[in-house]
Amino acid sequence: MVNLYAPNDDDPNFFTSVFEHLADFQCDEVIIGGDYNLVLDVEKDKKGGLAKTHKKSLEVLNKFSEDLDLVDVWRVQNPESQRFTWRQRNPEIHCRLDFFLVNKSILCSAINTDIVPGYKTDHSMITLQISLHNNPRGRGFWKLNTSFLKDEEYVNQIREIIAQTKDEYTQDNTITHGLLWEMIKMKTREVSINYGKTKTNEILSKSKMKLKNQSKFSRNKLLTHTRMTPKNYGQN
Repeated sequence: MVNLYAPNDDDPNFFTSVFEHLADFQCDEVIIGGDYNLVLDVEKDKKGGLAKTHKKSLEVLNKFSEDLDLVDVWRVQNPESQRFTWRQRNPEIHCRLDFFLVNKSILCSAINTDIVPGYKTDHSMITLQISLHNNPRGRGFWKLNTSFLKDEEYVNQIREIIAQTKDEYTQDNTITHGLLWEMIKMKTREVSINYGKTKTNEILSKSKMKLKNQSKFSRNKLLTHTRMTPKNYGQN
């Protein structure tokens, strides 16, 4: 679970850094909540003011959300509603800047999410109620990340596992067509889950390396600027 407070300006590196830190944790389910200081949908999540948001930050957030299969749980449960978590009187502006992003696999456990009045703040409070079971249970509902279907490597892996499963079971007279279909679905699910984990680790590792390179470049640029700047001692 991640709680964040994003900068007021358009800072995509902030969100890259957040997802970089996620790479340090071994977890299959993610909940990221807080003040993102941007809106996901200008038409539905903003009223008044200019019809815009932090574009660069939103692009980074959308990219990671697609890669990690994250969705705005409040919007899923309230697809057409228009409610806000931040407001300004003069000029009058309303925005939904606070929300939870969760894995699609958590949606079936999300009982309720709401926006309620805050205390001594210009932001409303957001709540998310998750169903917890005392009895041991499986990993929950799994849903394919459909963005994988655009990836040729993934499609080839699925074709290969389907062919392998058919070759393995079609010669067995005890296997019905229905059972063969269930076996194919089980095998493709296993491949998809493993592929998703590998892809997520690759994305987070690349983001981590990119952020380190950017920090190194900024430090080198600062050092170069410092060395080239003359020291104006005794001129005041």
